[in-house]
Amino acid sequence: MPFEANETDLWPIFSPLGNILELVILRHQGKSKGCAFLTYENRTDAEKAIRTLDSQVSVPSDPRGRLLTVKYANSAAAAAM
Repeated sequence: MPFEANETDLWPIFSPLGNILELVILRHQGKSKGCAFLTYENRTDAEKAIRTLDSQVSVPSDPRGRLLTVKYANSAAAAAM
C-alpha cells in the first residue's frame, strides 16, 4: 500500500466486504511501513476480501495508482514487524 495512505483511506475499501474488527497500519517512528493488518469478524469475509481486492484495487490517495496486495499475514513476517 502507498506510504501516504492512512486508516481512513483503507476503511471504505475493506468495510463493504465484512465487519472489520481491527485495521492497523504498521508504522516505525510515526512513518508508514507500507503495510497494514486487517482483522475481519470471520474467515469467510477475509477470504472474500482477498478474492475481491488482491491486485484489483488501488487506494484513492495513491497518486501512482498502485494496486493493493491483499493476503493472509505471514506469521513470521508479522512477528518481525
